[in-house]
Amino acid sequence: MLSVFFVTLIPFYPIFVYYLSKESRWERCYPWQVRWGNVVRFLSGIRLDVDGTQNLPAPPYVIVSNHASYIDTFLMYGIVPHFFVFMGMAELRKFPMFGRFFKSGQNIAVNRSSVVESIKAFHLANERLESGYSVAIFPEGGIKSQVPQLAPFKNGAFKLAINQQVPIVPIVMFDTHILLESNDVLRTIGKPGKAPVKVLTPVSTIDLKQEDLIPLRDQIHNLISKELNDYYEAIKEDV
Repeated sequence: MLSVFFVTLIPFYPIFVYYLSKESRWERCYPWQVRWGNVVRFLSGIRLDVDGTQNLPAPPYVIVSNHASYIDTFLMYGIVPHFFVFMGMAELRKFPMFGRFFKSGQNIAVNRSSVVESIKAFHLANERLESGYSVAIFPEGGIKSQVPQLAPFKNGAFKLAINQQVPIVPIVMFDTHILLESNDVLRTIGKPGKAPVKVLTPVSTIDLKQEDLIPLRDQIHNLISKELNDYYEAIKEDV
């Protein structure tokens, strides 16, 4: 699957270089990112099955999703129909070709080992929301060993949503860890299959203050965790 990911990126790469070279073109790059994602899914045999797209509000909003596999990132391009900004780990800048999405500034790389750079990334995300763009974050802070169980959430996504008084859209991805195991991504082999996704009802942050951050974070965590638990419990009962 990783070979499909990078091989299909090659013909799209000149287009991405052009559109990402200027901030004024970033939004026009998004349809091409969607097309590339469609090609990767088709050639990999991944069938994206999204439920609840009617729940997506008008931008801007903060997208919060569980993170169980490296394929979650490009799957998001098949879920959200309009341009959004990803916040991802700084290491993504080192990925061949794919790193340009973060080096260009279209997406925001977060270096959690540096307080100064983390604050800078947070300010950039605020600016994107103020500009009317949605921001997508995996609040677990990476792919954790207990997948598909949900790890604790970090606070950044919820602080952003409260600061800008924009809704949070929880998105739940199922079985992506089966389609591409991520413990050793360079050695694992992906497999075709269905990738179910559920877009939950947006959670408003209107009139919330920073003292509401932890209850809000826990509320979203509980919503996503319940969906995951219900899904995998149902699978166990069917076996």
